[in-house]
Amino acid sequence: MVDRREINSGCVVTDLDGTLIRSNSLVLFTRYLLKTLLQNAKYKEAIRLLSLVLKRKIRLCSHREMKHGIIAIAKKNLELKDLDIFGSNLKKDINPEVNLLLDNFHSQGLTILLATAADDFYIPSFISKIKDYNLQYIATKFSPNLQDYKETKGDSKLKRVKDFINKNNLTCKALISDHYDDLSLFINLPGQKFLVNPSDKTLQKIRSEFPDATFHQQNGIYQW
Repeated sequence: MVDRREINSGCVVTDLDGTLIRSNSLVLFTRYLLKTLLQNAKYKEAIRLLSLVLKRKIRLCSHREMKHGIIAIAKKNLELKDLDIFGSNLKKDINPEVNLLLDNFHSQGLTILLATAADDFYIPSFISKIKDYNLQYIATKFSPNLQDYKETKGDSKLKRVKDFINKNNLTCKALISDHYDDLSLFINLPGQKFLVNPSDKTLQKIRSEFPDATFHQQNGIYQW
């Protein structure tokens, strides 16, 4: 008898922040990095980190610039064991409703693709903790040069997802996200759509793009 998972060519694409996990991974990572720096008495690096966050708070740098600086500090100061601990911490923030949804898709033999703007410096440590399904991922690739640091979001994210799907001869069966930042994916990828605990603004934007869709909501997840 042939296991249907061996012949299924479907793919489910899920976002990370606010979707697979309930929080923002960069915020959690920054807090963890600061704590680790202080524990290791790396006070100058801790001050650098806090300065970056402050500059962003008062709009003296972009979110991309802040994130690039945070990851640069982390790459210089964190060890593999630190990343392993953070991966375990991040797993604790998984949204159980989304986890159940992905587990169900996986049981049908579908490939699960995590597509996120989060930096790929800490994503592998999180991926290694997910044992329920074979999670593939696309994340922002770090570059030492800020001008070459391109976040995986919007059209860039869409392109990388399509490249993954085409390279692996897959068909998108479902898309899961929490934010209108993924609007281009909702519009251009086929399959079921799931919106996780969306803000009023996100829900309004999605409804305006899909005026004829019938939305079903359960446990904070909208499906159409």
